[in-house]
Amino acid sequence: MNILFLCTGNSCRSILAEATFKHLAPAGWHAMSAGSHPTGTVHTRVLTLLAREGIATAGFSSKSWDNLPQTPDIVVTVCANAAGETCPAYLGPVLRTHWGVEDPAHFSGTDAEIDAAFMTTYKILLARIEAFLALPLHDLQNDSPRLKAELDRIGTLMPTSIKPSTKETPVKKIQVFDPALCCSSGVCGSDVDQKLIDFSADVDWAKQHGADIERFNLARQPMVFAENAAVKGLLERSGESVLPITLVDGEVAFAGRYPSRDDLARWLGVMAPATEPAAVASSNACCGGGKCCG
Repeated sequence: MNILFLCTGNSCRSILAEATFKHLAPAGWHAMSAGSHPTGTVHTRVLTLLAREGIATAGFSSKSWDNLPQTPDIVVTVCANAAGETCPAYLGPVLRTHWGVEDPAHFSGTDAEIDAAFMTTYKILLARIEAFLALPLHDLQNDSPRLKAELDRIGTLMPTSIKPSTKETPVKKIQVFDPALCCSSGVCGSDVDQKLIDFSADVDWAKQHGADIERFNLARQPMVFAENAAVKGLLERSGESVLPITLVDGEVAFAGRYPSRDDLARWLGVMAPATEPAAVASSNACCGGGKCCG
């Protein structure tokens, strides 16, 4: 079977995953990697790390998903950007899963700290690939629902030796592109959307901790969506079902769902408290009196 590791730039995480999988895979399993918007170069720290781990580095390049050598049976996205995009139509009914890993190329610090960030990414991908290869693959090849469930489970695994990073580049801006909404609060007359209510509460909490957050409503600010290249590209490929989209410092962090309070806290570098579902807004809030906001 053919497995494709997909990222946006195909310069770092997807290359690490492809090389590691090829190094460990049994006969009959083949790995490749590609990017939806390839940078054209492989990160030098990736090649250095692979060589240090005894993994062959010859032949790797940053390439587009439009020119794959084989049609994949499984697509594994390893970054938030690619997770919000749609596979090209010619891939057909491909099995897809997401193994999100933070991009070490965006880490700032000393050379030793940056090397450590790349090693952390490698160890996470290595642990997930080893867990995948430990599955009864011969049986699972003919059981797509079970294979999908196992792949999704593996995408949540973290090596016990990995501790959460205590250093991240400070967030400059968080932008949330909402679908067409009556009210961003989640309350529109008698209609209540608990997910929106909870997210609105999370946004208020984050702003109290210094977050710079903007929200844009497709129904009222369509030009903002059209003028943002990343958002426009996702909408053109996947339609409005890809909303909401969250950008962090101009890069896609989430598509198709809102970030959690834990996500906001991680971007802010603060501790998120345990939360209860937010209370439904009163009738004199955004859409009180049974009427929708104007």
